[in-house]
Amino acid sequence: MLSSSMTWTRVPLSSQRVEGRNNLSVCQLSARQLQEAVDGLEALVRRAPVLFLKQGVAQNLSSLYEFLPDSKGRRMTLRELADAFQLDDMDPRAIEQPAG
Repeated sequence: MLSSSMTWTRVPLSSQRVEGRNNLSVCQLSARQLQEAVDGLEALVRRAPVLFLKQGVAQNLSSLYEFLPDSKGRRMTLRELADAFQLDDMDPRAIEQPAG
């Protein structure tokens, strides 16, 4: 039973969707479903870049792209998208090739 003294914080649906899809992509990668992980995050970003292209999504996409043959082009497209929608709150390093 829930305590009546508990307080709840409402999280916007868009934030929940981003976090959920982002977490799912990590799970898909560990399950060797790379393309599904990339496709899911890209579909979310295509739907509404301003709402869904957040720092964590950009970092995960950039990391996932590392396993694809066209990673440089995909990162460039991601950077262009962030610039086109003036997503200034995103650290540009989020889209860079991961150090390794």
